[in-house]
Amino acid sequence: MLQGAIGCSGGIPGRGQDWLDASKPLAQQWLARAGELNFQFQARQRPQANNKGHIPTTMEWARKLSKDDIKILRGEAPYGEKVPDVDEGFTQADMKDPQRAAAIEKVIRARLAKCQKERPIGYLVREAPAEDVRNLNQLLGHVQDGLFITKFRKIFARDEMNDDLSIIPARYNGAEDNSEYEEMLPSSPP
Repeated sequence: MLQGAIGCSGGIPGRGQDWLDASKPLAQQWLARAGELNFQFQARQRPQANNKGHIPTTMEWARKLSKDDIKILRGEAPYGEKVPDVDEGFTQADMKDPQRAAAIEKVIRARLAKCQKERPIGYLVREAPAEDVRNLNQLLGHVQDGLFITKFRKIFARDEMNDDLSIIPARYNGAEDNSEYEEMLPSSPP
C-alpha cells in the first residue's frame, strides 16, 4: 500500500518513505513468504482465503496520536476545520469590470497562498454527529499522546485461534516503522 501511495499522492506523508527505504532489501522475501502461504494481493481488493482458509491480516490505517488529538478528546480543540472561503465578499458581477477583476484575482491568490502556507497538506475537514464527538472523551485514559490507533482487518480461521495476538512495531536493520498517516489509506469495504 505504501508503494502504491507514492504515485497517488506525490509522496508518502509522515515517515513512511523512511520505512520503505529501510525495508526495501526484504520486500522480495516478504512477497516470497506471501507466495508460500498462497496469499494473493490485488490493489483495491480484500485478500481472499488461501487453500487452508486463512486470510491475511490487512492494516487499513494507522495514526500516531498527538497532543492535538488529546485536546480534541478533552473538547479543548475542534473535531474538524472549515475551509476558508477565498471568494468571500466577491460576486460574479464584480468580475465583469476588468480592472476590478484583476484586483479581485490578486486578493484571491493571496488568500489561497495564505491557506496553503497555514495548512500545506490541507485542512482537517471531517464531520461526525455532535453526540459522537462529545462521547470521544470516553477514550481519555485509554489513549495517550505518542501511542498509535490502528485499524486491522482479520478474520480468523479456527486453527488460528490457539495463540495470543501480539502487535509489535515493525523493525528492520535497526529501523523501526514510525510511519504517520494523516489520512485514511485506501481500504476495502466493511
